[in-house]
Amino acid sequence: MKVTIIIFFLLTITSITINAAPTTSRSPVYTIPLQINESPDYYTWKQKIALQKNRTLSKYSKKEVNLPIHDSNDIAYYGPIEIGGQTFQVVFDTGSADLWVPLIGCSSPSCRNHTSFDPAKSKNFKKLDKTFSIQYGAGSVSGVAGTDDISIAGTIVTTQTFGLAELLSPVFVTEKFDGIMGMGFDKLNTLNAKTPFSNMVEQKSVNEPIFSFYLGRTTDKTATRSQLTLGGVDNSKFTGELNYNKVTGDTGDWLINLGGVSVDNKLQRINTREAIIDTGSLLILAPLEDFTHIINLIPGSYYDPDEDYFIIPCDTSVIIAIIFGGISYEISLIDLVIEVDPNVCVSGIQGWSEDQWLLGNVFLKNVYTAFDIKQPAVGFAHKV
Repeated sequence: MKVTIIIFFLLTITSITINAAPTTSRSPVYTIPLQINESPDYYTWKQKIALQKNRTLSKYSKKEVNLPIHDSNDIAYYGPIEIGGQTFQVVFDTGSADLWVPLIGCSSPSCRNHTSFDPAKSKNFKKLDKTFSIQYGAGSVSGVAGTDDISIAGTIVTTQTFGLAELLSPVFVTEKFDGIMGMGFDKLNTLNAKTPFSNMVEQKSVNEPIFSFYLGRTTDKTATRSQLTLGGVDNSKFTGELNYNKVTGDTGDWLINLGGVSVDNKLQRINTREAIIDTGSLLILAPLEDFTHIINLIPGSYYDPDEDYFIIPCDTSVIIAIIFGGISYEISLIDLVIEVDPNVCVSGIQGWSEDQWLLGNVFLKNVYTAFDIKQPAVGFAHKV
């Protein structure tokens, strides 16, 4: 699929706000410190951006894209969990719904570079007569399945179904995480099982059916450490109230109505759209039709046909904001402007041929985000 990279855009839509969603959390609440998965320095920003655009296309358009490139800065946030008493570093991904880690004996080089699960070291592991296979765009994973007890920041889930990778793409060789824990809806699970957080709620390991993210930046040395909170929200990480927006449809994705987009505080009116909220993706992707409207509002921007990028001035002061429930959430220029060559910059927002928006970490680093699986709804608040 030919996709054009471009700069920020706009859009008008009325978000569905759920005022009844809670803004405070009751005990027990579990907090996990997160680390940012950074890619090796020998990849250029152009390569990294090409990867992120294409890996998302593969994830949501179901089109396979094979690129020998690794994830870029701030694309994914990972932290520790225990499976059968064994510790793994996993990405917490709201754009998928499977939990998997490498299986001991896996022949792929990517498995050998990471911690592998050993069934012999677990008292409660049971192998299932099931297999799984997942395509993540930049890589794939396949193997067998089993159940075991897992522990995340002290909360226990019993008899959790998870994947044991026997084949893992070479793209995972240099990644700092061992596996992925999907936090989408159960419908997306390839093993027809409940996600770990769904089981936490069902097993009453948490009081509230909410998990929430505070995502920092590698470039911000003074930022509060990134974290995932299970069972509620961390009120010290945001100001004001959480504005909840109802999930639309039944796709299994965290899909909500996009309220609008403004450029320099001027609301831009275009087509009504929906947006996928995905902590496992870096970029913001918007429909090409919307980009066509907005690019002319960015002074000094132009299209580079050789690179298939829309170039923007590195010193732009344009303020772009995403609007939900009548509240604007500005995108920091740190996230919006990405330098690909000396004095050459592209936007953290790019175009694709889908009708929906995709809001990855370029947006999510600017807000506190809560996910309520019972409403279901996604809440945003301004970060402290």
